[in-house]
Amino acid sequence: MASHGLEPDQRDRELFDVIADIRDEIEQLKAVVEAEGRSVVLRDDRVVMHGAVVEIRLQRAALAKLLSGLSMDTSGKNPVKQAAAVKRWAAHNAAKRAMYGGA
Repeated sequence: MASHGLEPDQRDRELFDVIADIRDEIEQLKAVVEAEGRSVVLRDDRVVMHGAVVEIRLQRAALAKLLSGLSMDTSGKNPVKQAAAVKRWAAHNAAKRAMYGGA
C-alpha cells in the first residue's frame, strides 16, 4: 500500500484484522472439506453438502463485503464526507430541476 501512496486509517486497519481472520477461517474450512469431502452421508443415508462448504461460501461473501469497504483513495479525502457532499448536491440539483422544469 505504501508503494502506491496509500496509508490505511484506523478503520481500515481494523478491517484488515477482520479480513485476515476470515481468510484464516476460510483456509481452515477448506482443509476440512479437503479431508472430509464435499458431501456427507446422514443417518438416513441421505447425501448432503458438507456444512463447511456452505460456511466457506458465507465467509467468502463476508470477505467480499469487507474488501469493498476498504478505501483505496489517494486523495486523502474522507469518504463519509465525500458521500455526504454528493448527497447534498444530488438534492440541490433535483430541487433545481423541479424549479426550472427539468432543464
